[in-house]
Amino acid sequence: MGIVRLRRNHHAVSALLLSVCPAAPAIASEADELSGELAYTADVLVGEGRSGADYVDNLDLTLTWQRGDTQVFVYGLYNNGRDFSGPRYPRGWVASNIETGVQAARLYEAWIDQSFADGKLSVWAGLYDLNSEFDVLEAAGLFINPAHGIGTDFSQSGRNGPSIFPVTSLSLRLQAQLGNRTTLRLTVLDGVPGDPAHPKRTAIKLGKGDGALLVGELERQVGDWRLIGGYWRYTAPHEDLLDSARGTAPVLRKGAQGAYLRGEGRLAGSREGRGLDAFFRLGWADQRFHEVEKFASAGLRWHGPFAGRPGDEAGIAVATSGSGRRARQALALSGEAIARRDWAFEATYALALTEWLTVQPDLQYFINPAFEQGRRAWMGGVRVTLGWSF
Repeated sequence: MGIVRLRRNHHAVSALLLSVCPAAPAIASEADELSGELAYTADVLVGEGRSGADYVDNLDLTLTWQRGDTQVFVYGLYNNGRDFSGPRYPRGWVASNIETGVQAARLYEAWIDQSFADGKLSVWAGLYDLNSEFDVLEAAGLFINPAHGIGTDFSQSGRNGPSIFPVTSLSLRLQAQLGNRTTLRLTVLDGVPGDPAHPKRTAIKLGKGDGALLVGELERQVGDWRLIGGYWRYTAPHEDLLDSARGTAPVLRKGAQGAYLRGEGRLAGSREGRGLDAFFRLGWADQRFHEVEKFASAGLRWHGPFAGRPGDEAGIAVATSGSGRRARQALALSGEAIARRDWAFEATYALALTEWLTVQPDLQYFINPAFEQGRRAWMGGVRVTLGWSF
């Protein structure tokens, strides 16, 4: 799952840093810049299979300290943990990108970023959300279904997921500008974020056998289009789905990996302001270890669909996942049959009422959700977002 990143504006509010970063008094000066953001997101959701509505919410607080080429970032979040999708859509299907199933307040990110060579080279270390920079597109950020954040082929990976919302891990990230139109990103992360046995805790733990998650991404600007290609791989062995199902004990093998290609671009209108953007994503994961082998998504996003409301946004999108042959064979051994493909369709409209308040009706329709053969399902709701910068 993914969550839309808060904007990182920089305004001088020096007193807040002292309570978050103990090292600050030794380095703070009049040249320092400190900014913060507070955002509250709430979804009121309804769907078939259960009466009434569910209320899912998420509170984000970020603090950013900047001095020259050095940036320190701290991000805390709270989530009420309501499970809307679980009782309605089986086998791990999630309809909202702020659902966690666990009520918790946690330290989400805490990192330092050091830039060199006039910003062309950047080194980033600390507790880090992989999806804040990798496998992410601005045009897809409007949508509530988490498949339009990080792709399902990638988000399903790992023994506790990759380092994404709501549980992150330690990482080291390198970013380099290769000319005016090309950017290279490389990162190494703890292979098992948090502590799976204690999901409410903020656990910074490098456990024996966790291994590492390695991710590389190349971004290229081609005309009005931004194209991204990425590859990921875990160093620790993972469970082979079919061979484990055939035996009496888990069979572990190395090689859990995947790749993705995604892009976004302006189709009509000016490059800034009102206009129509399109986006797409293709993804693949090794079917020996992952139920979702193939993934594809695409969508359209209108900025200012009506002349009198330039701050509004509207969008339609579709995402589809393909189950791997070995996963289907493994489940068949226990008498469970799954579909070869599932689909999620979404239509949404974000109404910008003020600079700090957005109301967003959303409707989703699912075919074979989480590969449940022959199932048709729907979700409707309203997202309310309040945000302040200081």
